[in-house]
Amino acid sequence: MINDWKVLILQDKSLLWKSDSSLFFVLFSNFVFSLSGLPDYLNLNKSFDKTTVVNFNRTIFTDYDLTNSFSLTTKINRNTDANTPETDRAALIAIYNATDGPNWTNTWDLSADMSTWHGIVLNGDNRVAGVRLGNNNLTGGIPIDIGNLSEITELDLSDNSLSSTIPSEIGNLTKLLSLSLSKNNLSGSIPQEIGSLNALGILNLSENDLIGTIPSELGNLSNLILLLLHSNDIEGSIPTTLGNLTKMTSLDLNRNGLTGVIPSSFSNLTALQSVNLSFNSLSGEIPSFIGNLTSLYFINLEVNDFSGTIPASIWSLP
Repeated sequence: MINDWKVLILQDKSLLWKSDSSLFFVLFSNFVFSLSGLPDYLNLNKSFDKTTVVNFNRTIFTDYDLTNSFSLTTKINRNTDANTPETDRAALIAIYNATDGPNWTNTWDLSADMSTWHGIVLNGDNRVAGVRLGNNNLTGGIPIDIGNLSEITELDLSDNSLSSTIPSEIGNLTKLLSLSLSKNNLSGSIPQEIGSLNALGILNLSENDLIGTIPSELGNLSNLILLLLHSNDIEGSIPTTLGNLTKMTSLDLNRNGLTGVIPSSFSNLTALQSVNLSFNSLSGEIPSFIGNLTSLYFINLEVNDFSGTIPASIWSLP
């Protein structure tokens, strides 16, 4: 989006923008600027990234009155991540407070740098890239603030005593590669927003108290390798959209209340090595295409309501 705005460069090197009748400050970390229209003798008629803008200093403007304003044409990337190490820290503190941090097995010193906090992995920009708090005596609930950790690639809160619902804000964590919330007491349904985590390779929500159905949106997770939803109270049929997960090698839906048939779309899952659909209420015939899933080495369909005979093709599996 291109806008003709006014800018005032102040003595403290901040930028005050004016658009129509509104005035507001812009945080440098939120935007990328392409500047033009500066006076020629400033020799600044070129593009600058946010780092250069932040490093503007008075020596550049020795012959220019800093209190004057001038016109600029600015290109603003409004999709730039507005979160910072400070917002990451605030989100982590919210998790600490919501899950009884003082009584964790390995607690945090909130006055210390977050790089020293147990289970926290930072990237080169000091942003949170990993939260590994499995088996750490977390109780209470997962706060919505977790959705502000926009650079996170790994989230592991497994093997704790969390008892809330899964906040839909987890769907904001679009760089997640691995999400493990297993072995808790989480309730409610699986948020459909998880289906927007396109980079996700591992989704483990097993051994909780989740109810409702499997969201069809999980079929959008085109990079998913492991899908583990076993030992919950999930009902309804298996979404046909799970047949889109052609990279998936392991599927475990056992010990739920699933009904209906095995979707024919599962014939697309040629990378599957392990599938466990046992201890449900699935019905219909066991599909013959299972014999074509030549990567499959483990299959468990026991304790269901299947009818008919076992397809001969299954015996030809490697």
